[in-house]
Amino acid sequence: AHETTRSCAEPAGMQVTGARSRLQIITKPEAAGIYAARNMRLGLNLGDTFVLCDVGGGYV
Repeated sequence: AHETTRSCAEPAGMQVTGARSRLQIITKPEAAGIYAARNMRLGLNLGDTFVLCDVGGGYV
């Protein structure tokens, strides 16, 4: 799936290879985790743990 996405991004004008590439293809749970970590009201510190649960229709 990652290669298919990458092959569609290039014709759309996205830089997909080389030093200027900013394309990073990640899974939905990874994206949800990054979003949650960056937008939590209480910041996370190195070594902290949080739980991300897929509850069928969204992540909490």
